[in-house]
Amino acid sequence: MTVALIVFLMMSAVSFGGALLALLITFGMGAPRVLRMIHGLTAGAALALLAVGNLVQETSSLAWWALGIWTAGLLGGLLFFRVLFPGRPPRLLMFAHGVLGLTGLALLYPVAFSGA
Repeated sequence: MTVALIVFLMMSAVSFGGALLALLITFGMGAPRVLRMIHGLTAGAALALLAVGNLVQETSSLAWWALGIWTAGLLGGLLFFRVLFPGRPPRLLMFAHGVLGLTGLALLYPVAFSGA
């Protein structure tokens, strides 16, 4: 199992958790603090793993792009959802945050499943 595949699976789980958080927030049920923390910490761990994997071995430029886009998503999530809008985040920002995550998944997919 390659580092890219492990990161892809981790970020897929993060994406499902983020979708669940978005649904809970949208329908006014509130997002459990522990789920929000797991979402962010798992994303951070996956980014750290991808950064180390990219530095240690030769990887496709797509893996570097995925790392950059996910880093922007993580920093945006921290800024918008923890600092600026800690109570109830705007739906447009949640959507943009999710699009960044899915873009990173789409970029890493060919790297993770290329078999190289």
